[in-house]
Amino acid sequence: MSMPQERKLAGEVPGPGSRALEERRRQAVARGVATMTPVYAAAAHGAVLEDVDGNRFIDFTGGLGVLNAGHTPAPVVQAVKDQVERYLHTCQHAVMNEPYVAVAEALNRITPGDYDKRTLLVNSGAEATENVVKIARAATGRPAVVVFDNAFHGRTLLALAMTGKVTPTSRATSRFRARSTGSRTPTATAARSTSPTPTAASPAPTTSRRRSRSTSAPRTWPA
Repeated sequence: MSMPQERKLAGEVPGPGSRALEERRRQAVARGVATMTPVYAAAAHGAVLEDVDGNRFIDFTGGLGVLNAGHTPAPVVQAVKDQVERYLHTCQHAVMNEPYVAVAEALNRITPGDYDKRTLLVNSGAEATENVVKIARAATGRPAVVVFDNAFHGRTLLALAMTGKVTPTSRATSRFRARSTGSRTPTATAARSTSPTPTAASPAPTTSRRRSRSTSAPRTWPA
């Protein structure tokens, strides 16, 4: 498809089409799904997005940084069409597929550094964060994680515990967040450290209560 790469306002913003969709959204979509703009997309090409009322906007978001080639570039569109005609999804944990391997090979090739590389593909930044922490802990044997105030790492449980952007991201779930000093310097978390500077992670102490639980006899329940 093609679209003039320029901004155009066809009427008020949001227009009647976007307002109608917003009303439908309020009745059907969970309130936790936040959106920065009051318009609804109908089409997009290059760096321009057109809403359901014919208004065109320059898209500075790019799907939150995932549309590096812009909207609907012809080679990408053709590649998607070719793929969905073969199969949609196999789940690599059930049946691996060649495109997964090819993407991993390409990422390993262009990633800087003269060392052996491996790639894991995931479906979100939060999932990537969760896996990075698990891999790092397994490789180093250290439980602590260093994060920065006002950082955003995702909305899954571990990623949320690492997120320093309290408002609005984690205020409602503050009991899940790791303790910090509130300073602007890196804070060691996940090991109950309140040091305002990075510290070497050490294994968390095991309390006698935890030991007694692990060595106690299995609990039995009445029939």
